[in-house]
Amino acid sequence: VKYSKDNSAVLLSLKCLHVLLRLDLPSIPKYRTELAKCILKILSSMSCNTQNEMVQSGFKTLTLLLAVDRSRAIEYLENNDMHNLPDGKERGKNDIGKVPILNKGQMKVLVSILQSALTDAEHHNATFGVIKAITSRQFISPEYYDLLETILKMTVQSQKPTMRQQAAKIFMQYLIEYPMGKQRLETHLKQI
Repeated sequence: VKYSKDNSAVLLSLKCLHVLLRLDLPSIPKYRTELAKCILKILSSMSCNTQNEMVQSGFKTLTLLLAVDRSRAIEYLENNDMHNLPDGKERGKNDIGKVPILNKGQMKVLVSILQSALTDAEHHNATFGVIKAITSRQFISPEYYDLLETILKMTVQSQKPTMRQQAAKIFMQYLIEYPMGKQRLETHLKQI
């Protein structure tokens, strides 16, 4: 399906992959990087339409691939409860550590896709899931800092209370766990 041009076949395969990633299969760690690259390629080809079901399914699957603790990511995706998404502190038997799944260039592409997806007020749960998974991996780049600035603005400016809450939780995780300089931390605290 990696080379398929049929969108319905790709969507179905993403949904199947989403189910398979919930299982503790021994092949998942081996192919995690390749799967993430393929999903990123799909997302980058469809990034202009974040309401597309394939993009949302890709975000959900990437959440499972990037999550530090898959079992908590699964709970989040099933319940849409931001408290259950991996925060990098508690790790269970599904711990994959901080091994990079995507390289820096690929992560920059993903961050730019997420930045454009944040403008969509209708479909934000899957987007926030990927952002929280990236935050738990502590990916460092100027683009990611810009993305978190957008998240901070959403905590105040969003029209939806649930969106404001989720953005606030992600930003608080970022402040508490993310490696940043003293000046950046002080600037964020002044903004709050």
